[in-house]
Amino acid sequence: MSEELSDEQRARVIRDLLCHQAESAEAGKEVFEKEEIQEWALWLKDEPPDELRSIWEGSVGEWLASRGDVGPADDPETDFDEWVDEQYQRLLNGIETDYGFVRKVEIDVPILEEFAEGDDA
Repeated sequence: MSEELSDEQRARVIRDLLCHQAESAEAGKEVFEKEEIQEWALWLKDEPPDELRSIWEGSVGEWLASRGDVGPADDPETDFDEWVDEQYQRLLNGIETDYGFVRKVEIDVPILEEFAEGDDA
């Protein structure tokens, strides 16, 4: 069953996905143009909560799995999947995650406008 997301929670997940996409593009010497950002945000804002989470796990979650500098790498007792689940819950609840992005993305989509500035959770 799909968990419902508030507009604020949805905005946090979408912003996280957009920041990840922007940094991935820059790492490949590409630019994530404003029009692309808006298209992604418009597409993501209507995704069901379970699908949005699946998209997050397939991008941000996979990126976290590929890194050795974040997560439970130094604690063999910690299950990585549980840690990723915890990070997603922290993101939803506006609690700082154990990872972050250098590239911040502005969002102009109406449902997200009020969260585009000032909410860095």
